[in-house]
Amino acid sequence: MIKSNILVLIGTLLLAACSATSNHSADAQNTLLAVPRQPGIEQQAAIAKLTEIINLTDASEEQRARLYYDRGVRYDSVGMKALAHLDFNRALHLKPDFAEAYNFIGIHYTQGEQFVDAFEAFGSAIELDANHQYAMLNRGIARYYAGRVELATEDFSEFYQRSPSDPYRVLWLYISEVETDEIKAQQNLLTHREKLNTQDWSTSIVDLYLGRISEEQFLSLVPYGIESEEAYAERLCEAYFYLGKLLEHNGEYNAAAKYFKLALATNIYDFVEHRYALLELKRIALISMKNNEDKSA
Repeated sequence: MIKSNILVLIGTLLLAACSATSNHSADAQNTLLAVPRQPGIEQQAAIAKLTEIINLTDASEEQRARLYYDRGVRYDSVGMKALAHLDFNRALHLKPDFAEAYNFIGIHYTQGEQFVDAFEAFGSAIELDANHQYAMLNRGIARYYAGRVELATEDFSEFYQRSPSDPYRVLWLYISEVETDEIKAQQNLLTHREKLNTQDWSTSIVDLYLGRISEEQFLSLVPYGIESEEAYAERLCEAYFYLGKLLEHNGEYNAAAKYFKLALATNIYDFVEHRYALLELKRIALISMKNNEDKSA
């Protein structure tokens, strides 16, 4: 019943988001859209070729594990998560020390809110490969959505330390830190900003979070340097997700839901921002459900 109520609330939020006026400028409400990514002929051909090789090959177990993994990555990139998950499990059956496969399985468990399984998968990936930075990031994300914010901050902090000039590492560390100490998080964000390249588009997300640029100004920067529709869709996926996170933190839930929906609409399935936009909508639905219960109490 709770899950049904959440789904109903998500639908309600999406409808409300479409008509949200909030306090945002009219220009910001003129939504930027890109053609959603479609499975390319190259990806489909690669999947078909890998399937043919898997069915015909007399390769070693380790080679077959790599083939299953490669096909799983391609399935994952076009949104065929169930088939991808199956291939990653097949790869692990053939090669139990396959850190990359554990990482992807952990991502899928996180998306399905199976957090204990996700922790185990990421822990296995990190144990097998201590330098697997993205398993560290993804475990931090799993801990964040599971409500283990302090542990998430530890992972994000270590991930950040390995490349302090990466704006996305700065952002995830801030997103976690702000949950427990907003003043300290803002101070750290300001300090971390000094190490970023101003010419990097993603630095503008940090500037948005610092209040240096407005939502309207931020959106006007999105097309900067873009040369293809797919690159534009990728850029919008990121922009809309982080806008949604900022608005959610500020309590503007309808506007946040709108942006998470737009991030999902890009079909950039293999981006972190697309993977967790639906979880964000569920979080907002739970907040709305709690607020409604409090009002009726």
